[in-house]
Amino acid sequence: MNGEVLMPNLTRLILHQCDGLRFLFSFSMATSLVQLTYLQIASCQIMEEILTNIGSNEENTDNIFPKLKHLQLQHLPSLTRFCSGSYVEFPSLELLHLEDCSELGVFIFQSKSENVTVGRQTEETDLQYFLLDEKVGFPRLESLMIYDMPKLRTMWHHQLAPDSFRKLKKVEVLRCHSLINIFAPSMMGRLNALDTLKIRQCKSLQVVFEQTYDTSTTQLRTFECPNMDYVVMDSCESLKNVFPASVAKGLQQLKVLIVWKCGILGEIVAKEGVETTPEFVFSKVTLVQFQYLPQLRSFYPGLHVSKWPSLKTLVFVECFQVEILTSEYSIFQERLDSGLVCTPIKQPFLLVDKGNPFPNMETLALDVNTEIWYEAYGPLLAELFRNLKSICFSCAHPQSFHFLKNLHNLEVLIVYGGPWKEIFVYEGTSSGEIDAVGRTLPHVKNLRLNKMEELMHLGIGNDNSESVFPNLEILEVYHCGRLKNLTSSAISFHRLTTLHVGGCEGLKYLIAYSVAKCLHQLKWLEVEDCESMIEIVASNGNEEDSGNNEIAFSCLQHFRVFNLPSLQGFCSSGNCTIRVPSLNSLIVEKCLIELKISPDGSLIQSSLRPERQQITEEVEEKKKEDDANETGGKQLIAHTN
Repeated sequence: MNGEVLMPNLTRLILHQCDGLRFLFSFSMATSLVQLTYLQIASCQIMEEILTNIGSNEENTDNIFPKLKHLQLQHLPSLTRFCSGSYVEFPSLELLHLEDCSELGVFIFQSKSENVTVGRQTEETDLQYFLLDEKVGFPRLESLMIYDMPKLRTMWHHQLAPDSFRKLKKVEVLRCHSLINIFAPSMMGRLNALDTLKIRQCKSLQVVFEQTYDTSTTQLRTFECPNMDYVVMDSCESLKNVFPASVAKGLQQLKVLIVWKCGILGEIVAKEGVETTPEFVFSKVTLVQFQYLPQLRSFYPGLHVSKWPSLKTLVFVECFQVEILTSEYSIFQERLDSGLVCTPIKQPFLLVDKGNPFPNMETLALDVNTEIWYEAYGPLLAELFRNLKSICFSCAHPQSFHFLKNLHNLEVLIVYGGPWKEIFVYEGTSSGEIDAVGRTLPHVKNLRLNKMEELMHLGIGNDNSESVFPNLEILEVYHCGRLKNLTSSAISFHRLTTLHVGGCEGLKYLIAYSVAKCLHQLKWLEVEDCESMIEIVASNGNEEDSGNNEIAFSCLQHFRVFNLPSLQGFCSSGNCTIRVPSLNSLIVEKCLIELKISPDGSLIQSSLRPERQQITEEVEEKKKEDDANETGGKQLIAHTN
């Protein structure tokens, strides 16, 4: 055959950086590759097509690559088509991966065919309007991945081969910035096997499912995705919604829904027709994440009922238009029908049935402006979230904490924002602002406080006060600029393993001497960006009389201090010895002191140099002036009852 090398037993072919090739196979050579199962071509700068018909009169090439299962074309800047022909079928292909083929137009090109046109665009643009049409057959294709094809406007033509794409399970699209839809109407009835959909960074994408009306019946034609279980939509700036209502109703297998960074997306499910109250049952959904969606207001723009019997994790991050998480449908409808409310009623994000709509919820994270429930006298929140193990919310309202005391399974508590000077307050104290927790939370192991700019104390009680967190293992405090100390009878430090404090400019010391003596389980300690901190452990004035000036952090493995410009030492109590026998990571950065570990496992501190001492005094003097200027203002602040 004109000197060509035939390789009938070749099963795998990988071609990389062959910059002299304009095409890979002739037609006659391709027909001999009857055992080829894997073909990968990458970084061939001038390759224009994979299979050429030059010198051949063959138009129908449906008998090539009968066993090919994996086809991967990557970084081929000159590639315009796979081949020319009237029809090409890949009878065994299961995976098609196209990446960074910026000039690739229609996959199979037929010069005599009439390709779809848009206005008076050039032929080159016409061919890049769609990628896959009736001239290519993929009867067994399961995975389709299309990355970095900036000129592609739609993936599917309005005419497709009858048996193609019906076994498609996974679709991934990344950085196709001209793409306006994912599934064209021609894909209706072909998505029954689809289980995974990931769309990322497609800035022109307007709809995922492009629906049309039947011309004979004028009824809306719809998609069905009965087996879809994993959906990710990320950084699609023109996307207004994710699903039409008809698709959402059929997502019986959906388990994970993640939507991030879609700037104009206003709802998850779009309205169709005039249906009054649709019902959405997501019987298998376990994880829902909505992050950085500034225009998101509702799950569905109107009255609806949604059911989430398996939902375990629900997360909102910077979705500031979501003001109310949920409400009972019947009560909300009554309020609307009554007409007694003068001001507009805010629609909750979700409308749910009466009873327990989230029986398996374990993790809930809400934005700073989001209320959990619509009705002020609605159902007891502890009953709604009886299995909750982790909650992240803002304490912007005094009643924010009230339901915590009945969450018997709560293990992680993350609180941010709010104007409070104290959080955990005991009955009988006169200075408290929030009667937050009237009982202990014995299961809470992780407590994180973040961006509470007015917070001065974690809680003030007395020596007989019962600890709110008797079994706390992780304590994290960030950006609480007026916090004076961490010591509180609300917190038991005996089981603490991790302590991380950052951005707390008002702290002059981290922990009291008495607290340090009980940190026998501490393994991880980090302190950063606390400009007023003078020492890690403060003296309480009684330790010198105790006869034991040793503090043993027996389990401490990691200790890091960063950007503490006022730090003068670890502990200033007499001849106090700091024992760290298990320490294997010591990091001291942007501090005035140096710390080392002695051979016997003690922490050794170097003396301050004169120039460093002067810097310390200047920082301390400035802090005193700032405190003096604030004194009058502090005295005028009244405590909220």
